[in-house]
Formats: sequence, structure tokens, C-alpha cells
Amino acid sequence: MRRDNWPGLVLSLLAATMALIVARVAPAVSPLLVAIVLGILATNIRPLPDRLSPGLAVASKRLLRMGIVLLGLQLVLADIAALGVRMVVAVA
Repeated sequence: MRRDNWPGLVLSLLAATMALIVARVAPAVSPLLVAIVLGILATNIRPLPDRLSPGLAVASKRLLRMGIVLLGLQLVLADIAALGVRMVVAVA
């Protein structure tokens, strides 16, 4: 991990934390939706400093892709668990 990635990664972590806090306060609101809105607001209200770009690029490419895969895996595992142990054993 390069040193110039850290400022953007820290900003991404702060935005994700804020999105999770908002989702805890208002459970009907998706943390993903909050994070998207925060990103839109952050980039349209005032331009972000150039030093954030490398870390934001890492977060928006590598980390976001890993998050999408993990979210998909979570949904699949939840569906399998909903079938019950007997059904999973029968299918296996």
C-alpha cells in the first residue's frame, strides 16, 4: 500500500462510518444510499483536493468491488440458510 493512498482511504472510511451511523439512526435508510449521496455532495459542493485522488481510486475500484462480492455472498448464504438444514443436506 502506497503512502499517498492513505488520505483518500481515510476519507472513504469516514464516509462509510457516517453512512453506517445514519443507517443506525434511521433503519429505513440504506447505508449504501447514504454513502452514494455523501459522495455526490462531497464532489459537487466543493472540489476535493488532488491528494485524495489516489486513495479514492483504490476505494472506488478495489474495495468497492470486494464489497459487492461480499454483499452478493452474504445474500446467497442467507438464502441457503433460509432453506433449512434438511433441505441443504437433501440437495447436497
